[in-house]
Amino acid sequence: GDVAVYPNPARDVIHISLAGVKPGNYRVELISSAGQIMYKTEIKNNSATTINYMRTKSSPPGIYLVRITDIDEGTTETRKLLFE
Repeated sequence: GDVAVYPNPARDVIHISLAGVKPGNYRVELISSAGQIMYKTEIKNNSATTINYMRTKSSPPGIYLVRITDIDEGTTETRKLLFE
């Protein structure tokens, strides 16, 4: 699948686009470099979904991982994200 995370590096808001992945059920997680899950959502029967995430004060600058799991197939894609 083709997952896009932008802008990268990011300041305040990130957009996670699932437009390129096949329709299905997905779990999207934002994970800090310490392994803490900062944000988590599930998308049912997506079709061209874009998730907008507003950075919180508890997200210090640094590298984060955006992990997208295909719940039906159990496959995972990961994207690196830099918060400035």
